[in-house]
Amino acid sequence: MRQSARRWTAKQLLEKVNAYLLECEEAPVTVRTIQKDLLFLQSLPHNPAPIAFVETGRERFYYYEEAYVLEQPAINADESFALALSQAVLEQMSGFPLVKEFARLRHKLEKQLSEQQLQQAAVLLFEHNPQLKGIEWLEPLFEAIRAQTVLKISYQPYDTAVIEKVIHPWWLKQFNQRWFLFGWNEAYNRLDNSPLDRIIQLSPVSITYHPNSSINPQQYFNDMVGVTRYAEDVPQQVTIRVKAGRWHYIHTKPLHPSQQSLPPDNDHHLFRYRVIINKEWMSLLLSFGADVEVLEPFSLREALQQELMKAAGLYK
Repeated sequence: MRQSARRWTAKQLLEKVNAYLLECEEAPVTVRTIQKDLLFLQSLPHNPAPIAFVETGRERFYYYEEAYVLEQPAINADESFALALSQAVLEQMSGFPLVKEFARLRHKLEKQLSEQQLQQAAVLLFEHNPQLKGIEWLEPLFEAIRAQTVLKISYQPYDTAVIEKVIHPWWLKQFNQRWFLFGWNEAYNRLDNSPLDRIIQLSPVSITYHPNSSINPQQYFNDMVGVTRYAEDVPQQVTIRVKAGRWHYIHTKPLHPSQQSLPPDNDHHLFRYRVIINKEWMSLLLSFGADVEVLEPFSLREALQQELMKAAGLYK
């Protein structure tokens, strides 16, 4: 119950609210936030707050015109379960500030539920690598993309010395439990791909940001598996022959969105793709061992044959 007799200035309300937030270990708010919240309470569709004010000299005092009860938003066990699943998905984006914010929000809402209602077993289990390197760069890179800040990156390739490159960051992409930064390379005037686990240091550069106005990220990755693509790469037709025992696996889990089923060849099944041939695509095909045979193009068939011969040579 909110009483109508007490009158408050915005400054007094601010002191009360921030004292409460301090106890909850939350960040303080400003007078502007208090004023916006008062307007929000007055505009609630089902239970608007009867807030009025009176001005005395240079001070404005807020009060309830009549006794008022603020309806608390209810949350039931099913909604709590939905929140838990949402948090499980978000936690795969560890490194972003919104994950912690969501966890705090969930904690606040679930204070209304009993401990018995909150006891839930994990039902979504994701692959997770706690030793993943480079995850600490996710937040600063995300902020640089949002603020359109050019970055100088100290980068360590696997087999060479540390290099520095100036990148206009465009987007972040996850593949095979690794994160990659895509952006415009200032020196080479082309799209650049940097695995986050190879980044050593970041620093802002005071030059004009080059925005992405020519590449649609979704379309860019539609023609490929993974993240490796060069300017000259174009999709090629690839046909594979699959043993009967593996047909259902590939049929129900397509290797690429362009996958098409062809008429079977005796006890084998054929699939056709339109895809860029890169190292990730080759690794995916090799992962099926003797269950998958590439029929075309011949160049890919020959490249896989050489890889398999090298691998077989290790076991002689």
